[in-house]
Order: sequence, then structure tokens, then C-alpha cells
Amino acid sequence: MLEACADWISAEGTVSGPFKQLSLDTRTLQPGDLFIALKGPHFDGHDYVQTAFERGAAAAIIDQDVQTQGPCLKVENTSDALNMIGRQYRTLFSGSMIGITGSCGKTTTRHMIATVLNPLGSVLETAGNLNNHYGVPLMLSRLKPKHAYAVLECGASGIGEIEPLAQLIQPHVAVITNVHPAHLERFKQLDNIATTKGALFSALNASGIAVMPQDSPYRPLWSRWVQSQRIITFGLTAEADVYAEAIEHTPAGISARFITPQDQWQGLIPIWGIHHLLNVLAAIAVGVSFNHRLESMMLAMQTFQSVSGRMSFQSGYRAQLNIINDAYNANPVAFKAAIDVLIQQPGQHIVVMGDMLELGDEAQAYHQALGEYMQQAGIDELFTVGALSRYAAQAYGVSAQCFEDLNTLSSALKERISSGEITVLVKGSRASGLDQVVERLCHSV
Repeated sequence: MLEACADWISAEGTVSGPFKQLSLDTRTLQPGDLFIALKGPHFDGHDYVQTAFERGAAAAIIDQDVQTQGPCLKVENTSDALNMIGRQYRTLFSGSMIGITGSCGKTTTRHMIATVLNPLGSVLETAGNLNNHYGVPLMLSRLKPKHAYAVLECGASGIGEIEPLAQLIQPHVAVITNVHPAHLERFKQLDNIATTKGALFSALNASGIAVMPQDSPYRPLWSRWVQSQRIITFGLTAEADVYAEAIEHTPAGISARFITPQDQWQGLIPIWGIHHLLNVLAAIAVGVSFNHRLESMMLAMQTFQSVSGRMSFQSGYRAQLNIINDAYNANPVAFKAAIDVLIQQPGQHIVVMGDMLELGDEAQAYHQALGEYMQQAGIDELFTVGALSRYAAQAYGVSAQCFEDLNTLSSALKERISSGEITVLVKGSRASGLDQVVERLCHSV
């Protein structure tokens, strides 16, 4: 109710009645929502308060006067108010909270965790990329009494950004997927990434559980945050609590024997690449923390579908043309893992590469190393777009083609793939816009 929300944030103003959910963006606001006018470097939500009311907002939270006849709650700071609301919803939540972070694989692992927990009860999981200082409290506000579990993703692009999110969500189970080169322009070095991510464990209560990769060199560092709490490790060797062996890669997915401290299961699941196998093991580790039966988890995982743009296999516009759409984001480790998946596919292998962004001073070296890796892996042809990807093309050699824009690249690529059995990997940082290339590969346009 609006009255309760006003009390939570110590707001000035008189409002009454229910609201559906919080909204931070009038473009997605639904009638009955409570609009919060946030301010950022390049926007001010107060400019859109009247638009919010025209679209049916129940009320608006503001921290400066605006010209509107709609009911408003005035606070000192709207960002603080958002956090207060999120914190209150977290306090009211009686289910189990799972927090997840890592350099890559967060979204896929989050979705896998939700998949394995669904048989146990209703699960709320982070929607889209709502994993930052605005998105996390917004997701907390969507907690309902029906939810037995919440799986919330915590993202960071700079030092120290995880700790306040961790304190906000107060996880019962905290998961770190990995530490790899990502956002290095702000983090500067891997140690800073590991320390920032490790802060997720600092918010565990005394009975909390920490899930981490067995082979990470940062495991001793993270263990300092975990005192009396239980640690569950995952990995590809028997030293881990949850691991896989007898691994086989097939066109239909990965076949393996999955082993936990209590059980084992042999079978195939529809995922591709060792990096995604590790994500599965992390999800199983979370299930183990809730004493979930391995067989039930794996049966659920057999229905798993990759999130679009994250190692999702799609059919091309003609027969014998297959697309690996991994265009949502990229870093050097994830890119190599995607190449390893590509070379296991039938036919010729072509890579469409966009720049890997935010790699800092080592950006050129990372791109060059990736070009060499593709050459050594036997990739048949490389198509690049972007200034940094040119370094990969140079290292790859004469079979690389560099383009200034996506339209020219797409046209040249369509000519190259007009016949024969071909698998195309499309990958780059989100800003490269490679989803446009995927669209043209999947449809005859």
C-alpha cells in the first residue's frame, strides 16, 4: 500500500491506496505503478513525472518540486528511497535468498539456479540486467509471499560496488562464478575484481553458505569472509564438492557424470562448452545447499534453454547454416570458451567478432592473443568490426576481413555463407551491436 511505503521512506505528502509495482522508467511503466524519479549523470526522472501520471501511475516519489497535479511523496533523496523500499521488502521476505556475482556467466548461472530450484517452489529471479544499484532494490520490491526462493544477480563495473548490494540482499547462499578480465578499465587488475566480488560473502549470516570455484586462485582470499559458514566448491576435479567426470561433447549437449557428496547422475544436458558446464555445477552446488535431490535437479536441467545472446544455438536462413549467438557480451576467457564450442560443430567454422571493451591498457594484447588462438584452433575465416578487433585480425592472418560497419560486414558474410555446411559464431561486447548480424543470418534479408 502507498501509505506503508510513505512510512518506510519518511516521505512528505498524503497518498492512499494500492500500487502494482515500482517503476523507474516511464517507457515501461504500467497503470497503477509507483514511479520513482531518479537522477543520473545524463537524466533526471523529475522531467518525466507528469508523463508517468499520464500513463496511469498511482503516485510518484520525488526529491524536488515538480509541476503536476498527481499525488507525490517527497523525500530527501530518491535513490536512498529506492534502497529503503528494497530493504523493507527484503526484511518482509521469509524465503531463501541466493546472491550471485562473477566476471562472466552470472546471468546463465542465475537462470540455471532458478531452473534447478523451481521443482522446490516458486522462484523470483533477476529480470534482464537489473543487477546494479538501481536494479537490485527494484528486484527486491518484486518479492511476493508466494516466492520460496529469490535468485538475484549482483553486477559491478568498478571497485567496491558489490558490498552495498550484498548488504541489501542479505543472501542465505552466495555464489561467485569466476574472476576473469572484465571491466579492467576501472578495476585495473584481477585482484581488485576478486576482492570486490568476494564482498558478497561478507553479507552471509552465521548459517549462510558460500559457493565458489574449487580451482580459483582467489579461494583463500574469499575464505577469509567465510568464518563459521559452510563452503561448497564446484569444479572439474574430485577435489571439488560438486564436480563432473566422463565428460563428452555432443551436438545435442554435454554428457557427463555429475557427482555431489550425496549422489551421482549420468546423462546429457542441453548446454555447450566447459564454461557452461561449470555454470551447471555452480547451480547444482546451490541445490545441494538446500538438500535438493541431484536427480530432480538434472531432470529440470534437461529442459534448460539458454538466454538469447548467451551461447544460444539458432538456425540460419537456409539449411546447413547454424548460428551460435553469443553476442550479448565478451571477455577474453569467455571468447576462447566460445571458440572451443565452435570447433566442435559440423562444417566450416566462421567467427564474427566485435570489440571486447573495457579491458584497459591490455586491450590490444588481449585482442591479439585471441586472434592467435583462433588461428591455432583452425577457424576457417574471421570477420571483424571495430578498431580493437583489427588487432585480432592482424594476429589471425590473411583469412581475416575487417569492416567499418555492420551493414558492410553482413553483406560480405551473406555472400560467404551462401552454400555448404557452416557454423558461425557471433560474439563481441554489447556495444558492438552484433545482434543485428544475428538477425540477418537467421532471416533472408
